[in-house]
Amino acid sequence: NGNVIGRFQDGAFFTERFASNPHIITVKKDGTGDFTTLKAATESITDADPVKNPYEIHIFPGTYNTLEGYSDAEIRAADIGGGYTENSMVGVKLKDGVSLIGIGNRESIILTAELSMSDYGIGVRGNISTLNLQGSNRIENLTIMAKSIRYCVHDDFKYLKRYTRVVRNCAFIPIGMSMSSNP
Repeated sequence: NGNVIGRFQDGAFFTERFASNPHIITVKKDGTGDFTTLKAATESITDADPVKNPYEIHIFPGTYNTLEGYSDAEIRAADIGGGYTENSMVGVKLKDGVSLIGIGNRESIILTAELSMSDYGIGVRGNISTLNLQGSNRIENLTIMAKSIRYCVHDDFKYLKRYTRVVRNCAFIPIGMSMSSNP
């Protein structure tokens, strides 16, 4: 039934039971996994909890465009003129309690996102990141690339009060990144 952890908060000690076995979802480009895109895999998870109901997405070798599945209208709606919110961010969103684990050689598991600087202005590109961490997450064994967008990984959601991050064996590669209005 899981394990028990203890924590101090505001001078009191609390115990919580957590699941010892996370739910596993697989993403494989060849169609033999649960999903072929990260967007579909992450959007399928509606009940994650980092303590009581964790999920791991196991991603297998391939190059995954994290903007795949977004329409041009959805990308353009990310314009930062409206400010930053959880919903304005475009790119794969790892919800609280969801981890992303590469299975295989890190160099062969590539997450990428790219927007044309001539087609999309700084306001749109300013809200696009390859990966958006939105809670307690773990990312492992991945190569994460970003071209002409904000970040490889966006990790500053201020509305989250307490969360943990674990990053292991990941490479972050910004390519031609320019957040100026004069690229």
